[in-house]
Amino acid sequence: MHRFGLAVILSLVVTAAADAQGYLYEQPMAPNGGILRNSQLWIDPSGQNDLDSDAIAWEDFTLVDTTTITKIRWWGEVAPSLGFEISFFHQDPNTIAVQPDIFAAGSHPISEHIYTTFTQTPVGNGMYQFDVNLVTPLTFNGLTRYFVSVVGRTPIPYATWNWASSPVGTNGTFWWQRGLHMYFHLGENRALALDGTPVSGCTAPAIYCTTKTNSQWCNPAIGSTGAPTASGSTSFHVTGVNFLNNKSGLLFYGSVPNGASFQGGTLCVKLPITRTSVQSSGGTASGSDCSGTYDYDFEALIVGGTDPNLIAGAKVYAQYWSRDPASFSTTSLSNAVWFLVCP
Repeated sequence: MHRFGLAVILSLVVTAAADAQGYLYEQPMAPNGGILRNSQLWIDPSGQNDLDSDAIAWEDFTLVDTTTITKIRWWGEVAPSLGFEISFFHQDPNTIAVQPDIFAAGSHPISEHIYTTFTQTPVGNGMYQFDVNLVTPLTFNGLTRYFVSVVGRTPIPYATWNWASSPVGTNGTFWWQRGLHMYFHLGENRALALDGTPVSGCTAPAIYCTTKTNSQWCNPAIGSTGAPTASGSTSFHVTGVNFLNNKSGLLFYGSVPNGASFQGGTLCVKLPITRTSVQSSGGTASGSDCSGTYDYDFEALIVGGTDPNLIAGAKVYAQYWSRDPASFSTTSLSNAVWFLVCP
């Protein structure tokens, strides 16, 4: 195995948050915080709490497996003096729209708690990473949509707290501002991470991030078969499809997800990156269609024990890269898959 040596990757400059151990579910912060949205309440000493600047942002999340969440991480501006109110909600069952269950009579949060003690780490450009252990661990069903709101609490009228955005996510942000008397569905996602323990003991591999359309207008895609186990009890392969045929390519992986823009695509894994051996996507030498495929036996690598980052319990993020001489950047990137190495 070798560190990723391609000049096209090493030339990438990534604005990164303070790196720590990866979380089970991650939507990392966009460079410099991305599109900020205010999410705060003025805590009026008289108890009125009805300032027009009040706003709340909700971010949805869906876990692959039923999981008990114990930690939450988010990114945004420096914390307001009264801390944060963090609340979890079900999806509104009365609509297919992506919105929290807050409208029907009797609706209430799954959990709601004020946190005045948390870890605050500067990550540059006036942004901070926040980490807190939940007062009460919460179990969420797999393949079910939930929402979380992070709301800054300020004693200063018209003061705001802004929640950073993430390039990772699918459904955008649900947002309310009192002074506008409206709820909005915004296009960008909030920067958020959740950690805990899958109830089943393992988490099924999950796809994340976005693919780059290649010169033949195809969308290369990543997939997997089997389950990643350190015992070698199953065959776990990571595949890439819809690539140009007869082109060199490879799978690379790391321990932290990313969502940085890269030559018209998205680099979904944060440096440092480990690359696997170069493969050919197959096909005829003169071919230019999208029948190219790649396959990598990840199970052999895990069981082989040659990489200390692939032990049981490790979180792995992987993506395919391929040559595309006809494109402006001469490269093609798939979306990405992440998985937890099971015992």
